[in-house]
Amino acid sequence: MPEHAQYHQTAEPLGERVRANFAGIKRQMPVGTHIVLLRDNAERLAVVAHSSTGAPINPSIRLSLEEGSYISPKVFSARSGVVFDISAIVNPDLVNQEETEFIRQFGIHSMIAAPLMKDDKHAGIVMVARTQSDTCFTQADITDVERAAQKLGYLLQQSTSGDSEQSTIGGHERYQALNGQAINPVMVLNNDLLVLEANKAAADLFGLQVDKIIGSEFSDHFVTNESCLKSLKDIEQGGATAFEITMLRDGIERYVGVYASLIILDGHPMVKVFLRDLTQNKTVENNLLRVNKHVIHILESTSDAYIALDTNWVVTYFNKQAEYLFQISRDDVLGYILWEVIPDIAGTFYQRFRHSLRDAVNLAFDSYYPPSDRWIETQTYPHSDGLSIYFRDITERRRADNLLRERELHLRTLLDNMLDGVMTIDGIGNIRTFNSAMEKMSGYLASEVIGQNVKILAYSKKSADCDLGLWRFYENENSAGVRNRHVVEIVRQDGRIFPAELSIGEMQVGDEWNYIVTVLDLTEKKRVENELIAHRERLEDLVRDRTADLMIVRDQAERANQAKSIFLANMSHELRTPLNAIIGYSELLYEDVDVSKPADVRKDLSKIRSAGRHLLDLISNILDLSKIEAGKMDMNLEPIDVKCLLDDVVGTVGSIVEKNGNTLILNRSAEVLQMVADSLWVRQSLLNLLGNAAKFTEHGQIRLDVSLVDISGIACVCFKIADTGIGMTKEQLGNLFQAFQQADHSVATKYGGTGLGLTISQRLCRLMGGDITVSSEFGKGTEFTMWVPVQVGSDGE
Repeated sequence: MPEHAQYHQTAEPLGERVRANFAGIKRQMPVGTHIVLLRDNAERLAVVAHSSTGAPINPSIRLSLEEGSYISPKVFSARSGVVFDISAIVNPDLVNQEETEFIRQFGIHSMIAAPLMKDDKHAGIVMVARTQSDTCFTQADITDVERAAQKLGYLLQQSTSGDSEQSTIGGHERYQALNGQAINPVMVLNNDLLVLEANKAAADLFGLQVDKIIGSEFSDHFVTNESCLKSLKDIEQGGATAFEITMLRDGIERYVGVYASLIILDGHPMVKVFLRDLTQNKTVENNLLRVNKHVIHILESTSDAYIALDTNWVVTYFNKQAEYLFQISRDDVLGYILWEVIPDIAGTFYQRFRHSLRDAVNLAFDSYYPPSDRWIETQTYPHSDGLSIYFRDITERRRADNLLRERELHLRTLLDNMLDGVMTIDGIGNIRTFNSAMEKMSGYLASEVIGQNVKILAYSKKSADCDLGLWRFYENENSAGVRNRHVVEIVRQDGRIFPAELSIGEMQVGDEWNYIVTVLDLTEKKRVENELIAHRERLEDLVRDRTADLMIVRDQAERANQAKSIFLANMSHELRTPLNAIIGYSELLYEDVDVSKPADVRKDLSKIRSAGRHLLDLISNILDLSKIEAGKMDMNLEPIDVKCLLDDVVGTVGSIVEKNGNTLILNRSAEVLQMVADSLWVRQSLLNLLGNAAKFTEHGQIRLDVSLVDISGIACVCFKIADTGIGMTKEQLGNLFQAFQQADHSVATKYGGTGLGLTISQRLCRLMGGDITVSSEFGKGTEFTMWVPVQVGSDGE
């Protein structure tokens, strides 16, 4: 028979019983992935139940029991819970292939494994596994896993005892015998809550015979409580339930505690119910409340939480502050064992409560209670009836203490990491604190100076008045030095003296005034200052010498530039007279040449005349620029009829505009009539701007818009010349108004020109108090804006 078939035949009945009880068992174990493995006939461990929610687990996964295995031999030899830290295994060969696959599938980083015993034999292993991101296991976690394994073993023992060949009675009869021997009332119910079994203790509780109870409905014996009955019917979902219910016996109301769990009996799910008569506890509670109203008032009025326990740890009193502190109603704890209703409290307090009750000693201690994230001051008082416990929430006090310690540590850290020396001194001049920088600065350790008078650091000890207060350290007879800075000399432990800057502040500690002294070592500062003074003096000498040299060079350059401008201005007549003669004679010769002469003669004369005029324009521009720079341009102010001026300009540039197939559009605002300026300068500037627009635009449009504008409170005539020509880049715009500069070499080659027209036009406008600006987009066109005051002053304002 295949090994897998043997496993299913032998281990599956037990596996079914494990899975039937798995929900209840895993709730008793710590957080993690819960795994149960059972032993099969092939002496291997198979997974029969697990709580993993990750990837599907291979159902055929097994762990070997052979000596070469790592996990199972350690668990079975220990006979108790064993913690495995898989990540800490130094030698990977210790874990065989089956165990490696098991660890990988469940993503195990660490785990607790406890042996599962049945008939005093190893039947399997109960595990709780955790991933790397989970927390570490505690001793309490190990104990919980051991108990869960013991309980599961007991359930398996009970459910399979009828299958033993050595058993002399059936499973049902054995169960009857076991329950019959129980001291506490026990009942067994089916899914419909009919009583199948009941022991004598249960019959005594109800005041009936056992045979009268068996076959009756569970609800027949109690005051109807639908929620309680529903929790019993739904027990398969949770595996266990507990509640308190009332019953009537002889007309008297009695209180009963019900503790129920799901069991498998002869292969069928049943409900096993343990009953507990709580009437006496309730009666004691009521009597106590009646007799001790004054005490109760005190206990309820106190700000401390109070819990009273009997010798069996049953809660007999639970005040409202305890309800708030432990976040549970007193109705849910009175009459119950403390550890059962508030399990979290056991981990924090059980050992000390047990010590106090067992040894009859009063205890006082502080504990951290994780469920509520609170610090609790606890006092226990044992007595013959049990234990009285007072709890006080000291979380805020602890936080305040921690905050104070943190601030003290923070302050100490700040002081020790400050580059400046800091010390505090009391009212009679004794040193109280001394930081690390002060130790390094003075050569003294803090332990050597604390308690000593500050005068041990003073270079001048002429007066013993240092003992009278800190200000004596400054050799001053009053406290005026407080909050001021002072430069003093301090003596180190080795006798060396260094300059220091001291600042002092006051602080009140109780009724005593103390002083905070900050000390800055000036040794390096003084050295640097002296070096800087020397460097500054040297630099000042160099600057004076260099400035004198530059002034000589500047004066020479200015004289040379002025001489050049004066020369060119004076040469205006001498340069223009010959050129005018050349142009005049060429025109006369052109007119006198007979038409019968060869065409080349007339063509050459035309070239001479054109070249002469171009050279005259060039020289005129250069001479105009030189006059502007030399300050010899005389402005001739006169009234200007703007319309006539514009008509003249448009007529002059008309042929140039039409030469490239362009159209000129003139828009003049009706309010622009008259202005006072130099008409020649205005005309020359407009001709330059329109000529440029016509030269760099082909088959396009040129607009001249004239309007009145206000610029900084001054009325001005604004001329805007916009074209649809080639436009300019940002780099070309940057050089536009510089003398002898054009957009670039390619533009100069193609279109010609000297690059002086725009420069002269802008400077002429500025001499009249105006200006020329430009905006352009490459490939789309250019717009020049020229503005001149309506009334130009004689000084150009």
